[in-house]
Amino acid sequence: MWAARTGLGLLALVLTAPPVAAGPGVVVERVETGGATETAGLEPGDRLLAWERGEEPGQPGAGGEFHSPLDLMVIEIREAPLGPITLLGEGARGTFALVLPPGTWGISSRPDLDADDLDTYRQAEKKADDGDFSGAVERLRSLTDSTGETPERAAWLLQRAALWQGQAGNWEEANALFDQAAGHLEANNQDEQTACLRLSQGDLLRGRSRFDAATRAYEHALAGWRKVSPSGLGIAICQFRLGRVAGDRADLVLAEKHYRESLRLRRE
Repeated sequence: MWAARTGLGLLALVLTAPPVAAGPGVVVERVETGGATETAGLEPGDRLLAWERGEEPGQPGAGGEFHSPLDLMVIEIREAPLGPITLLGEGARGTFALVLPPGTWGISSRPDLDADDLDTYRQAEKKADDGDFSGAVERLRSLTDSTGETPERAAWLLQRAALWQGQAGNWEEANALFDQAAGHLEANNQDEQTACLRLSQGDLLRGRSRFDAATRAYEHALAGWRKVSPSGLGIAICQFRLGRVAGDRADLVLAEKHYRESLRLRRE
């Protein structure tokens, strides 16, 4: 049986039916305050297992499992603009299904780690919070070097380490870690996840006014999405990001070119 509530045009559903069978899933760390996702009822600690999107005019339904936080980013970019997305998962309140409207979700997540690995990850976070970025990265590397590590999780851990190196201003080390993370994904033909990784790299670099390097990262992301399809929402996002960084550099002609292409792709 389903329990339901409504709020701000959203529908939040909590399942009392049998649990959802899905993959390893991702664990929610933070949810944007006041956003659609918080309103729908998603909470830190919830484990997201899978997603579904119903049929829309001209768009067949779709669905899949979450194996990495990068999967969540892929679905937010590729699927969410096409219609409401149902996130299937489990938490302290039991198994649930939350229906989110198109838009930005504002979810921060991590892989589902066992107790020992989670403890190591929390130690790394504590070191980063204390400004010991090299120590934090070393702790994460101890996880990525462990036997049996999946490419998706290894890539996410390396991405996290790269972000910390960027916060410390260690750009050569940060970019090398992003490259290593991309290598794990590319070896398994995970082009969309690789593209999302490069988007996060570009955002980090642009935020620190490293515009040349940010442009290269966004171009890598664009190439990744184009391996999947010659058009689409992923490419539109990349064109928009390239437009922003062109604007940052006061190249307004190039910025307009990217923005127009992004708009064209969104209207297709």
